[in-house]
Amino acid sequence: MIDKVESKKKDRLILGGLIASGALLGSMITWILVLMIFRPFSLPPQKTSEIYESTTGSTSQSESPVVTESISSDETSTDSTLDINETTSETDTSETETDLTKKSERRIALIAQKALPSIAGIRVESLLPGTNMFAISEGSGVIYSSDGYIVTNNHVISSVYDSSGNRISGTNIYVYLYEDKTQYEADIVGRDASTDLALLKLNKSGLPPAEFGDSDLLVPGEPAVAIGSPSGLQLMGSVTSGIISGLDRQVQLENGASMALIQTDAAVNTGNSGGALINEHGQVIGINNSGLVKSQFEGVNFAIPANTVVEIITELKKRPVNAGKPWLGVSVIADTEYLELVELYNWPANGVYIYEVQQDSPADLAGLKSGDIIIGLNNGTVIDSSDFANQLRQFYAGQSIRIQIFRPDENKTLTLTAVLGETIA
Repeated sequence: MIDKVESKKKDRLILGGLIASGALLGSMITWILVLMIFRPFSLPPQKTSEIYESTTGSTSQSESPVVTESISSDETSTDSTLDINETTSETDTSETETDLTKKSERRIALIAQKALPSIAGIRVESLLPGTNMFAISEGSGVIYSSDGYIVTNNHVISSVYDSSGNRISGTNIYVYLYEDKTQYEADIVGRDASTDLALLKLNKSGLPPAEFGDSDLLVPGEPAVAIGSPSGLQLMGSVTSGIISGLDRQVQLENGASMALIQTDAAVNTGNSGGALINEHGQVIGINNSGLVKSQFEGVNFAIPANTVVEIITELKKRPVNAGKPWLGVSVIADTEYLELVELYNWPANGVYIYEVQQDSPADLAGLKSGDIIIGLNNGTVIDSSDFANQLRQFYAGQSIRIQIFRPDENKTLTLTAVLGETIA
C-alpha cells in the first residue's frame, strides 16, 4: 500500500516536472519568436555585385539600381541596415526632374528636326521708283506641297506691287531652301490681303512639304515651336519654343480688318513672318506673323491658324500663276438694312444691294448700276454680304464671271458678264 502511494507521488512529480519543463520551453520559444520578429534585419557581409544580384534575382529589368556606389566587403558591417526606399528616394526624385528636362529638350529638338526641312527663307528685291537701286526685305515661308508651292505672308512680298496693285517692273522674289540654301526665283500665284497670306511657286519638284495639323484641336498650354528667319536669312531656321497662350484672339490688322489668331509666347520677331508655328507632333498649326499687330508686351505673339491657311491656299492654288486678288468695284449696304427693304418692297430674300458702282470698274463696264441686287455669281446663289465676299474671293483677277442680278426699277432678272480686275492690296 505504501509502495503504491510512493509510486503515485513519483508519477505526480514526473508529470509536474514535464509540465513545468513544457511551460519553460514554450516561454523560451515565445521569446525567441519575439526577438526574431523585432530584431532589425541585416544583410551578411558581401560584395556590391552580390547585393545587386540578390535583389534583382532573375528579373531581366530593374526600375532603379539598388546600389550606386561600390562598397567593399571590409567596409560592410553585419549590423548595418539597408533601407532601399530611403537610399534611392532622393536620387530617384533628382533623376526624374533631370529626365523630364532632358525629355523636354529632346522633344523640342525632334520637333525641329522634323519641321526644318520644310522651312524656307524669302528675299524680295524691289526696284525703287526713279532709281536703279533695290530695296531688300527678307522673311520666311513654308513648303506647302512637293511640286514647288510656298506659303508666306502677303506683307512679306507686297513691296513688289505699286499703290495701284500692279506688279512693279524689275522686282524679284527669291526663295531659299533650308537643306541646300540654293536660291530659286519664285512667281506669285496669288495673295489675300484680308488674311495676309500669299502663295508662291518655284519651278522645282521633289520638295519636302510640311505636314499641316488641325488648328481647331489646339488647347491653351500645349507646347509650341516657332521656326523662321528672324532678322533675315543669316538666321534662317532659327528655333524658339513656348506654349499656346490663347486661341481665337480677335486682333485688328493694319488694314483695319479683324481676324481670329493663335496667341503664343514662342518668340516671333521681324523676319519670322511667314514661318511655321509647330505642335508637338511636328505639324504646322499656324503661320507666324510679326506684322499683324505691334504688341507692347513681351511674349505676346500671333499666328494665323493652320485651318485658315489651308482654306485660303486651296483657293489660291486654283488661280493661274501671278493672278491677283479679284476686284469687281461695287459697294453694298449692310445685311440688316437690306432685310428691311426686302420686307418693304418684297424683293428677293437672298442677295446684296448695290449702293455704289465705281466708275470704269469691272462692274461699271459690265453694266451694273446702283440699286441692282446681286443674287448669284456663276449661277451660285448669293446669300448675304459675307457669302458674296467669300464667293468673290474664289475668283482671280482677269477671270470672266457671270453675275445674276435683280433690277427693281425694271422688275426683272438679268445675267451680266464681268472681267474681274485686281484689287489694290
